[in-house]
Amino acid sequence: MLINHLTSGSDGNAIIVDDGYSKLLLDAGVSYSKLAKWIRPSSLSGVLITHEHGDHSKAVPELVRRGVRVYASKGSWEALVSENNIPITVTSTLKHLDQREIGTWIVMPFLVEHDAEEPMGFLFQSKETGKKGVYIADSAYVNYNFSGVTHWILEANYADHILETSEDEEWLKDRIRQSHFSFDDLKKFFRDSDLSQTEEIHLVHLSSRNSDEQLFKNEIQKLTGAPVYTISDSSRKDNGIGPKSQALK
Repeated sequence: MLINHLTSGSDGNAIIVDDGYSKLLLDAGVSYSKLAKWIRPSSLSGVLITHEHGDHSKAVPELVRRGVRVYASKGSWEALVSENNIPITVTSTLKHLDQREIGTWIVMPFLVEHDAEEPMGFLFQSKETGKKGVYIADSAYVNYNFSGVTHWILEANYADHILETSEDEEWLKDRIRQSHFSFDDLKKFFRDSDLSQTEEIHLVHLSSRNSDEQLFKNEIQKLTGAPVYTISDSSRKDNGIGPKSQALK
């Protein structure tokens, strides 16, 4: 499974997952024009949207208008349609734990905890290779147990000790704690998870103010023994196919 971080963070989120047979786009939180510089949207088997916030859904109206298959929960669609004059179909609506085949992928959506309308995470497995991934972009906590996962793509938004001393206003700090996954919670999640099949871990949606990328990578690799990947702000490109994941050497 090839995972390509096109962009990740509060300015936009978009990640390509490719099993060598078909591609999924996880979130589309940049403009369509920027997205089209990185990938050919018509090559996608589907686009999975976690929730309606702009840093995850900005390109959705144009993707839909151009006939690209976009999938989201009913709550996310209702929020998106209320702000954009876009048509949707029943087949584009995902339901909690209702399995869906998209291209060569079997996708299982599940509800997560975020300040949005029916936000979701995704468990996806390639029918061709058997590789299995989990994507959770924005969630205050994760109450699921996953087995046999080979590729994890998980939020590591902030560290408590950094957030505590940051210059963010208290209301914003509270909002972050109530709607995003912390580094400490991520470590606990991995301690409680089945990592026996893990091949790669991808950390996404790191806060530009309240995270420490190198610390996070070092600690998660030490804890799990798996290669850890992120995207650095300095690695972003505005042409070509987009930046590749940055590996911890």
